[in-house]
Amino acid sequence: MFFSVSIVYVILFFLAVFLFFLALPRRKNTGGVFLLVHLACLSAWVFCAFFESIVVTQSAKILWSQLEYIGFTAATPTFFLFVLTYTTQNKIKPGIIIELMIIPLLTVLAAFTNQWHHQMWTGFYWGSLKYNVLVYKHGIFFFTHVVYIYLLVFFAFSILVQKIFKTKPPFRTQLIIIAIGALFPMITGALYVFNIDFITGLDISAFGFIMTNLFLAVGFSRFQLLDLVPVARETLIKQFHDGMIVVDSKNRIVEMNPTACKLLHVVDTNPLGKYYQEFIPCEIDLQKLSRETLPAEIRFDKENDIYYDLQVSSLSDNVSNPTGFLLILRDISIRK
Repeated sequence: MFFSVSIVYVILFFLAVFLFFLALPRRKNTGGVFLLVHLACLSAWVFCAFFESIVVTQSAKILWSQLEYIGFTAATPTFFLFVLTYTTQNKIKPGIIIELMIIPLLTVLAAFTNQWHHQMWTGFYWGSLKYNVLVYKHGIFFFTHVVYIYLLVFFAFSILVQKIFKTKPPFRTQLIIIAIGALFPMITGALYVFNIDFITGLDISAFGFIMTNLFLAVGFSRFQLLDLVPVARETLIKQFHDGMIVVDSKNRIVEMNPTACKLLHVVDTNPLGKYYQEFIPCEIDLQKLSRETLPAEIRFDKENDIYYDLQVSSLSDNVSNPTGFLLILRDISIRK
């Protein structure tokens, strides 16, 4: 009967692996590497949890639980780093990454040395024989790590909520998907910590990631998660008198200020996520124009003799990877 529990771990493992390969082509985008590492940690966690659920001796279960902690302890910090980098579009300093991993590393060490101090697990006893569950009595090291991961989740949610209210679609939708998806492991983890479970002692913490992964899959397939990114959004000045447009590396609009909307006659439509060519009818080479020191003159409307100066600047992240272009439009029709 306990194989009915193990099959959940199998489903979760393949979902995590599927998402890993779905996100792999996007690894160069900001936040992509941390999401990949998070999915790898999740895969390692549930892989070991599967074997812990099917072995029948106490010593074997404890060994697989110790191995679980390698992926389990790193899953939340890497998710936090993904949220931090994806929402700010900034590179994280190596020192911050090392600091975030200190408590997870100490927790793994405590798990593997538990037989000498008994402060990760203070004892064990058999729970449901039907589901082959070994109940772990937790010590101070376990609860220290629980407090730590929930602090990280709290800060991650604070960042997401703040950005959700400040960000426009389609990025707002992406952030909402990430935030909702992250709720489920929090809930299942809390149920396990407070012994609110349907099967005594069964660790259902990882089960919440099934819903998380499904939400991420929707984000990848329908909302261009890790593909359409908020390039340089924070650098735009809303009240700038010239038209300002930011496009990503695939020529999709990620920001357009009100002046640009007025100049390009964008009315009653949301330009974000659409190709800039839909609004600028003339042929322009952004890569070539970004190398020019002087703005180019474009004829926007032949019938009404509307001319614009167009200045193009190439955008890159903190490691000099190209991420898109900044377009500045100025109406010069009065000169003609």
